[in-house]
Amino acid sequence: MVAAGAVGLPSALRAARGDGVRGVFTAQSLSCSKACFWTGTFTSGNGQVRPDVTYDDELPARTHPGSIVPALYPGSSNEVFAVRGSTTWLMYIVLISLASAGLLASLWLGPIRYLRRRQRGRVTAAADVVNYHNG
Repeated sequence: MVAAGAVGLPSALRAARGDGVRGVFTAQSLSCSKACFWTGTFTSGNGQVRPDVTYDDELPARTHPGSIVPALYPGSSNEVFAVRGSTTWLMYIVLISLASAGLLASLWLGPIRYLRRRQRGRVTAAADVVNYHNG
């Protein structure tokens, strides 16, 4: 999740700033699993067509195959975004934050906690040996 967020974040930030090629997105198919997204084609203002792109912002509820909406292609990915007001970068920030917190928690509860407990056991055992010889 951290890697996915890190890969998608730069494009989303460029789109939020309005950096990229303007054109139109033509919706072709809606795919849903945990979230729904539209795939289709992006046609730039000069007529270049980029097939198999994903619209990574919210489209109107009435969107259907063949719907055409203004879009922004920020480059270096297969994602297009809303021309203005893209907030997808917020989702990536939340995704990266939650995934990082989960990773850190699993490390703390797993190997780090085990190693600290093991180290405490060695210190206690060493202290018992010293007390035995001094006692």
